[in-house]
Amino acid sequence: MKNFGISVITLIFLLVLVNFVSANIEVKTILIKENILLGGEASSTFSLKNSLNSSQTIMFSFSDLRDIAFLDNEEIILGPEESRTISVYFNDVNKIVDVYTGYIIIEGRKFEESIPIILNVEESDPEFAIIPEPIQSYKDVYPGGKFGLEIRFFDLKARSAKRVRMNYFIKNLYGETILSESEDKIIEGDQITTKLVNIPGGTDKGNYIFVTTLDYNNKIAIATHFFEIGEKEKIVTFGKLEYYVVIILVLFFGTFIMMIYFFRARDKFLIKLQKQQSEEVDENLRILKRYRKDINKLGNVYEKRAKLRVLEKKKKEILANLKKKQKYQKNELKRLIKNRKLREVQKKLETWKKQGYALSEVQKRIKEISKTRMRKKINTWKKEGYRLESKDKK
Repeated sequence: MKNFGISVITLIFLLVLVNFVSANIEVKTILIKENILLGGEASSTFSLKNSLNSSQTIMFSFSDLRDIAFLDNEEIILGPEESRTISVYFNDVNKIVDVYTGYIIIEGRKFEESIPIILNVEESDPEFAIIPEPIQSYKDVYPGGKFGLEIRFFDLKARSAKRVRMNYFIKNLYGETILSESEDKIIEGDQITTKLVNIPGGTDKGNYIFVTTLDYNNKIAIATHFFEIGEKEKIVTFGKLEYYVVIILVLFFGTFIMMIYFFRARDKFLIKLQKQQSEEVDENLRILKRYRKDINKLGNVYEKRAKLRVLEKKKKEILANLKKKQKYQKNELKRLIKNRKLREVQKKLETWKKQGYALSEVQKRIKEISKTRMRKKINTWKKEGYRLESKDKK
């Protein structure tokens, strides 16, 4: 049993090691697609990188492209951390309009990768050009599903309406046809058509091409579109119970977020009110201090002391009124916030800030103290036991 456990661990380690080694040859090209004229030549490139700290021998071969595609060397050595760009050459030896597909196979020690190749052979003087573009709603292709393209035709001669033969094929990259359709069309000038096809249910998953050919007077225009057939995307559905659970969770989190917003808004407005009220008290005390300073400049000691007593009394009244007013403002603000009247809260804050607290009454009371009234006040205060004489008087 112990030996079995060790064997399993060793096997897992080797599998991880193989994957690690494979990942250390980076193939930076995912597709090679070229157009070539009848009887012509073309070339393309792909890139490799050795991420190991040791050299690796890499070998190349083609599937289904012999005599059409070739390389300068079928074997190279990549040094540690070395990157290299490899050239691939194409030669049309068959001299017919067609599409050739296959793979370039890249092999190393415990490493194998392949790059799809698509080679379109075209007329040198075509009557039409074809551009296929995928339809987004049919982008995910799977066995038993649909595949769609928007195909644009451009009449390069633009003489008149033309009757053409359209052929559509879906092929894998080993040259096997899994679907074909044909139709006759009348094309005048440039034209767009939508082509939808059903993918057979038993189709293998993998790389495919959609081939469109247009035949007019034995001159053929050709275009290809590379795509992949994979797994059907699973759509998550909810049962009745899950539906209600989701609704409850949405309501719960929605309420929670609203509560956070409400408390933050409340705190924000209360802090703003507190700041305004503090500034209001400071402003009133500053003005009262200025009055006190002006009174202290009076030469008449009795008048000065009388006015200071009036000012002190008025100061207490002012602070009491401020406290009462600010308590009302705070309660009013809480009431409005509780009723979700946030705009009205903002208006109230702005109104209260502009109002402040008028001290004109204080100033009026101080100025209205005449000398006659002042003497009466002084006599009254003396009878009450207040000491009003100046300390400097002998």
